[in-house]
Amino acid sequence: MNSATIAYNGPGAVSNISVDGQTATFVTSAGNYTLNFAADFNPSTFVLDAATGTIIVCLVTGTLVRTTRGDVPVEELRVGDVAITASSQHRPIRWIGSTELDCTNVIDPRACWPIRIAAGALGANKPSQDLLVSPAHGICTAVVTDILIPASALVNGATIDHLECAKVQYWHVELDEHDILVTSGLSTESYIDHGNRDFFSETKGSSTRSHGSGGERCLAYVSEGPLVDAVRMQLRARALDIGWALSDDPLADVHLVADGQRIDPVIKGWLAEFHVPASVVELWLASEWGAPNLISSSGDGRRLGLCLLKLVVEDGVAEPRHLLADDSRLTDGFHYVEDGCRRWTNGYARLPSSLWEGYRGLLRLTFEFAGPTVPHWILRTSSGEPMTGENWVRAA
Repeated sequence: MNSATIAYNGPGAVSNISVDGQTATFVTSAGNYTLNFAADFNPSTFVLDAATGTIIVCLVTGTLVRTTRGDVPVEELRVGDVAITASSQHRPIRWIGSTELDCTNVIDPRACWPIRIAAGALGANKPSQDLLVSPAHGICTAVVTDILIPASALVNGATIDHLECAKVQYWHVELDEHDILVTSGLSTESYIDHGNRDFFSETKGSSTRSHGSGGERCLAYVSEGPLVDAVRMQLRARALDIGWALSDDPLADVHLVADGQRIDPVIKGWLAEFHVPASVVELWLASEWGAPNLISSSGDGRRLGLCLLKLVVEDGVAEPRHLLADDSRLTDGFHYVEDGCRRWTNGYARLPSSLWEGYRGLLRLTFEFAGPTVPHWILRTSSGEPMTGENWVRAA
């Protein structure tokens, strides 16, 4: 049998791959992309490789699974335990798989970092405690009807977000039929074999199905479109209700980091003026960042900090240097040039010393920005102090 490896090198992190007939759909943080196969392609031969980017559909150690023995940590389940499904059906556990992933040795760690769903993110006690699942794990949500949505499609940077980690232990539980488990109070899917059973390094029990013949999901698996957008709007409203807010600082705490020291600007409209010693070696333009897809239905998952139009560098003696956003030296921490005149940073962009080479004394750097930054989520603590979503994850 001939075989070939397909590597996705497009924009965004891949969170799911599905094969329907002769078409493979790559679900990424930058949108969905399709790959059409030849007419004689057999979809059952399409296997995801754990070494190069398996699409992971799993639970993380510590997840509570509802059984007739009570809510049991997934790592303590036994083959033969009886799961109580979301519809109150009793189904025996036939197979349990687990594996540990090294997230430092993958092409894109976001493909294997777990998604953290905060307690109460989808409603009161939904989940009842922070729930960690893999990016492609199906979360059961009700819109017009019940559907499964991959966790990665619900990430909002606040109540649902990636949890960075070096290693993670993933588990999954197979019943006699695909069904909806109650996991830490939230309805999520049981294991279904779509050709990735070999991903699990340790297993208990045996499946009644042949490899890769997991059958159909019990609910539709929807990764984009109006139903997903509707759920994301509900998540946004819920986040606002439980204490989250969107930032209103138009320049997102813009500052410079000069040889490790913070320097704050004088701000006039969309201009930010800094004074920096010409002897500075390492200089970075820093700010908070937001991603359009975390606050809207946009498919743009880039981290966007400040939108630069122009930089003027002067020392009060030599002729000022007027640098436009398309300057070829602006690379590290800068996105591509848009509309020929503006360029976003990623929140931490390096300013090379060649920009002020030959100047002496005290530099004046005046940045002109195109407009406000993309809002980002902020959580108010009990003391009323703001805490960003990123810091909230670390603190908790």
